[in-house]
Amino acid sequence: MNCSYPIYDFCLWRGEDKELFLSFSYTEQDGTTTSMKLDNCRFEMLLTVQNSQKVVDSLTSESGRLVPGILEDGVFSASDINATVLQVLFPHETTAQLWAVNIVYELFKIDPADKREMLLAGTIDVHGGGYV
Repeated sequence: MNCSYPIYDFCLWRGEDKELFLSFSYTEQDGTTTSMKLDNCRFEMLLTVQNSQKVVDSLTSESGRLVPGILEDGVFSASDINATVLQVLFPHETTAQLWAVNIVYELFKIDPADKREMLLAGTIDVHGGGYV
């Protein structure tokens, strides 16, 4: 069996603060959709220049840039209990340093037993010229 993971491409403007909220779900055999629980897990997102191994950024739970939680009525609350949403933070100090135009990323969930599961991958187009 060959499992695949979702692809999500997005854009960043050089020097902007960007906040994303990602939610993951799966479909049961009976057709119902269930939200993936993100409780008690760590997360890691590695950004590299496309067609290269050059790392341009690394986001982790430990750095506070990948935060599990709950989104209710449009308000995010960080939580390790019943977490179904992952907040992804790109502060302007980081995006100002992104000079590669095409960046690829992979997002991993790491369970308490250190088992890694890829949740998402894609490309990030960086826009904006000159110095910020």
